[in-house]
Amino acid sequence: MKRAVLFAELEKHLPSLVGENLLDLTHKIYEATRVTATMKEMENFCNRYVKTLRLKVNSEGKFEIEI
Repeated sequence: MKRAVLFAELEKHLPSLVGENLLDLTHKIYEATRVTATMKEMENFCNRYVKTLRLKVNSEGKFEIEI
């Protein structure tokens, strides 16, 4: 459940990712969702999901960011 809420919030921030610090973005996501976590949990989320975001092309030829 926490991960789904965090993913939804991450998707809201996707348009503004350029130039964003990864850990700052992770902190914003946790603050916005009010999910409590240790610094280590936030770093793990950042390393596992934020750092691994990928750009892909969908079937319509449009760019999407894949979590």
